[in-house]
Amino acid sequence: MIGQERRARRGARRAPPTKLAWRRRASHEDRSREIFRSLGLVLRERGVASLTMQEIARRLGITKGNLYYYFRDKQDLLYKCHLACMKLSLRALKESQSSPKGPAERLREVLRRHIRAITDEVYGAVMLTDLESLAPAQRRPYIAMRDRFERGIRALIREGVERGEFREVDARLAGFAVLGAINWIPKWYSPNGPLSAAAIAARSSREGRARTEETRTMTGELGAGEIFTTPSKTLTDAHFLFFSGLTGDNHPIHYDVEFARATRFGKPVAHGLLLASLTALGASSGSHRIDGFVFVEQGCRFLAPALVGDTLTPRLTVEKVWDDEHRRFVRLATTLTNQRGETVLEGFQVYRVLATASGRNR
Repeated sequence: MIGQERRARRGARRAPPTKLAWRRRASHEDRSREIFRSLGLVLRERGVASLTMQEIARRLGITKGNLYYYFRDKQDLLYKCHLACMKLSLRALKESQSSPKGPAERLREVLRRHIRAITDEVYGAVMLTDLESLAPAQRRPYIAMRDRFERGIRALIREGVERGEFREVDARLAGFAVLGAINWIPKWYSPNGPLSAAAIAARSSREGRARTEETRTMTGELGAGEIFTTPSKTLTDAHFLFFSGLTGDNHPIHYDVEFARATRFGKPVAHGLLLASLTALGASSGSHRIDGFVFVEQGCRFLAPALVGDTLTPRLTVEKVWDDEHRRFVRLATTLTNQRGETVLEGFQVYRVLATASGRNR
């Protein structure tokens, strides 16, 4: 037993630095949070497929037996981390109810804190894991908490409409739109990217609020040469695993490190359609300008491989806007550029512009 403890201590000293402090007098809550943080670090580096309790314990400098004192197994750990994250969002919602501020400002603050929770170094990587991997008995409490949070967001939107702070919208649909965009952030956010979690939270919460306030912008104002951008994204194995699970395209070149190492690429390669999806106009800075747009056609070609660890920057440029009889169309050029300035993808997208809420024919 003594020999095992010595070996465990030597393994802990060899563990990469995580800035964790397993303090003797730390509370159960503090220690759970440190375990969650270590979980997040392992997930960002290795993905959920290779996650082990042993690696989390090694990061913390403790024995695996100590870790099992707090959590039954890996599934229990992921589940408790999901719950802890949702509790932060519900706390923000509850505190907003006693705030004297108007519904628009309260909504912005709740969304800001929700985004901070799901992108935080402790919980962000865990939000990439699929709830379907949890047991039904675990999913039910989490879904109940999630639904309570969504109802609170819809209530804030309805209050804002009633007070005239938001335009007339369907609160349920607006809530789905705002939270759908926000809850996707952990899929592309990287702590090593150009924007911090705090900056993304501040910007995204403002944009989320703006989605419920804005009047419908005339799409006809788009002009050739306009450029729309999307925040850069650093590709991780979690992105590749998620896309493989979603589409069924599970060729080992996309996720098997050993297999990929033996190829000319040396690392897992991104799916082509995953790269094409990164050029989505609805995720760009022009998302508020595309009311009435219907996706008609797209095409692209790949000029260089995109590997795990690459940082890609999408860019969309309006090439032309034209009318075909009584129908209006917009064509955009799309590109993805990596951190070395190399163009990985170039292509195009065509949209038909339908009538807007103002009743003007597009």
